[in-house]
Amino acid sequence: MVNSIEKVKTEEYCVKLDRLLASQPTAAARLQDGVLSIAGFFAVTPDEIAVFRLDESEAILRFCWPDKLSQMGFIPLCARDSLAVRTFKDNCALTCNSFAAVRHASAFEEIRLNPGQKEKLPIQKIISAPLPCAGKPFGVVQISRKATRPVAVADFTPADMAALKEIAKVLAKHLSA
Repeated sequence: MVNSIEKVKTEEYCVKLDRLLASQPTAAARLQDGVLSIAGFFAVTPDEIAVFRLDESEAILRFCWPDKLSQMGFIPLCARDSLAVRTFKDNCALTCNSFAAVRHASAFEEIRLNPGQKEKLPIQKIISAPLPCAGKPFGVVQISRKATRPVAVADFTPADMAALKEIAKVLAKHLSA
């Protein structure tokens, strides 16, 4: 159960995030500032955040973030091993603290997003939430923790999941247009 201190912290953060995103003139600026802010909230790097948007004409979830993947990355809605697709189709948030051990499409993990990165850092743990609009999702936001081994990063908690669900609502409000 999420305690009231964590809930207040999340509520205050969401108010600040809403103000920040409302002040940005373009969708690209809202996305970038939202990702940078969320990265700070969860103490992860910006490349440990993924944002997907539904492309109905192609029946895919297309990467909006990381920017490097937005040019080429997508996941078909028929993909069975995708946490993003499952989050989208089930319209519910999910946590996986054993992600590296679970069968999943790992092709995007092979792409080095940070040029200075010397070794491959696979996703070890991940939380995923739908981006809601009018009661149904139009996309997905995911926060991951990357490391060479699972024990090198902390598990995501129920409080983290509760926070991401609230943050996803704010992010969705500013990205749905």
